[in-house]
Amino acid sequence: MKSANMFSTPETANAAAPTATKELSRIGNPHIMASDIISNDMIMTTHNPPSTDDDRLSTLPLGLLLGRISGVFRARLLEACQDIDSDVRLIGLALAIKGNPGFTQADHARFLGIDLNTASRLVNRAEELRMLRRAQSALDRRAFTLELTAAGEMLATRGAEAIDRLERDLEEAVGESEFDAFRRTAEQILRYFG
Repeated sequence: MKSANMFSTPETANAAAPTATKELSRIGNPHIMASDIISNDMIMTTHNPPSTDDDRLSTLPLGLLLGRISGVFRARLLEACQDIDSDVRLIGLALAIKGNPGFTQADHARFLGIDLNTASRLVNRAEELRMLRRAQSALDRRAFTLELTAAGEMLATRGAEAIDRLERDLEEAVGESEFDAFRRTAEQILRYFG
């Protein structure tokens, strides 16, 4: 992107619109899951958000507004990580494993609020891509912990850098106090519903 701040102006979002079409063209890519395609389909409407003076956003129910935020953030993260050739779920898995030694597949499912079958498919895909390996748990011989390979470590590092840039850009655009308040509110929502 040409702008240093990915959240600063509507022009920045408009300049990035071709990326959404490019991401949709990756549907044949085995790294893209059905949920990513659905999210990328949403990008077509969220990638060009209404300008800041558009009061229609205030009419959206909170759940839809949060969904739009998620879609925009996923699009920006994919954009920032396009040279990695990965998707948001794999980046999330790599970050979760890196930050939680001894993490199991069941831990991953609970951490992200997904069912065990979805977690299993994601872990299997990451293993096929040689991003992680399973090791028998020292605490429970029936369980397997997830360990990152060098490729998984690189994905976690690059993903963390991209997320940090996106969050700094957002904080710069809305202000530190608003950013911190939004984060606290998001955590409260997850605790309440999670």
